[in-house]
Amino acid sequence: VAWYQWLRLGLLRFRPAAGQPAQARVLLVSALVGWLLLTIAALAFYLPAVLLWPMEARLRDVYLWGTAPLVIRSLMMICLEWHRANGAVRRYSVLESSYAVLTVLFGIGLIAGHVLEEQSIVLGLALGSAVALVFDLPRLLPGLRPAQTDFSLLARISHFGLPLSLAALLNYVVNSSDRLLLQWLAGDQVVGLYSMAYSLADRSITILFVVVTLPAFPLAMQALDRDGSEAARAQYRDTLGMLAALALPAVVGLGFIAGPLAGAVLGPEYVASTAMIVPWIAGSSLLAGIKAHYFDHAFMLRRRTGLLLWTIAPPAIVNVALNLWWIPLFGAMGAVYSTVVAFAVGLALSVSIGRRIFAMPLPLGPLWRPM
Repeated sequence: VAWYQWLRLGLLRFRPAAGQPAQARVLLVSALVGWLLLTIAALAFYLPAVLLWPMEARLRDVYLWGTAPLVIRSLMMICLEWHRANGAVRRYSVLESSYAVLTVLFGIGLIAGHVLEEQSIVLGLALGSAVALVFDLPRLLPGLRPAQTDFSLLARISHFGLPLSLAALLNYVVNSSDRLLLQWLAGDQVVGLYSMAYSLADRSITILFVVVTLPAFPLAMQALDRDGSEAARAQYRDTLGMLAALALPAVVGLGFIAGPLAGAVLGPEYVASTAMIVPWIAGSSLLAGIKAHYFDHAFMLRRRTGLLLWTIAPPAIVNVALNLWWIPLFGAMGAVYSTVVAFAVGLALSVSIGRRIFAMPLPLGPLWRPM
C-alpha cells in the first residue's frame, strides 16, 4: 500500500493545477505509466523474494495469492483518486460500493461452490477490483498515449508524495503496535477481544470523516489554487462544521450504547469485555480523524509533506513506549490508554506545526452547536 500511496495522493493534489483537458490527460497518463513502472519494479523484487526465501509452504501461498488483489486494487485506487480529484463523487462511490459488494459475492460464491478454500476470499478481492476496472477503464483510456508521459511531473509528484508513503508506514506502527504488543504481553484471547472492540468503534467514527472529506478536500485544493488561501479556509470552515455535526454526537452516542452495541454485533458473551473499550477508542478515533482529515491537510495544501512526519513519528514512539509500560499494569485498557495519548500527541503536533505553513480555521461555533 505504501509503495503506491505517493502516486495516488500526488495525483489528487496536482489535478487542480492541470486545468486544461490536454494537461489533465498528461497528468493521468503519467500516473498510469508510473503505476505500471512501480508494479514492474515491485514484482521483479517481490516474487523472487517470496519464491526463494525459506518459509512454510502455506505462508508462501498467502504471499503469492495476495499479490493479485494488491496490484489490481492499486490500479483501481489510481482511477478512484482521479474521479475524486475531478469532483465525480458519485462515480467514485458507485465504483467503491460495487467493489465491496462484488468482493463479498465472489468470495461467498467460490466458497459455496467448493472451488477453493481460504483462497476464495483473496481471489474475491482481485475479482471485485477487476470487474470495477472493466467498467471504468474504457471511459478513462481513450485519447491517452504513453508518449504523453511527463517524467518531470512524476518527479514532482514523488517529491510531494513519498513523505506521505513514509507517513502511512508510521501510521501503521501507531495503529498496529498496540495489538502486537498486547498479544505478546497478554495473550491471544485478550488481543482478540481488544481488536473486535477497536474495529467496532474506530470504523464507526472513521467512516463519518471519510464521508465528509471525500469531496471536501478536492474542493479546498481547487479553491486554494484558483482563488487563494482565504477561499480555501472558507471551504474548510464548512468542512469543520459538517465534521462536528456528525462526529461529536457519534462519539457521545457510542459511549452510551457501547454495551448493547457490542452485544448486538459481537454477541452477548463479549459485552463485559468490550463495553469499556468502545467509548475510549471512539474518542481516540475522533482525535485521529480530526488530525488526518482536517489539520494534516495543511501540509498537503502547501506541499510541505515532509513536515508531516514530525507529527507521526513522535506518536509512534509514544505509543510503543506506553504500551510496554501500561499493558503489564492494566491489560487491554493499557493499550487503550496508550492509543488515546498517542493520538492526542499527534493532533497537538499537527495543529502546532501545521499552523506555521497554513493556518486551518478553528471557529468555535461549529464545535458547540451539535452539543
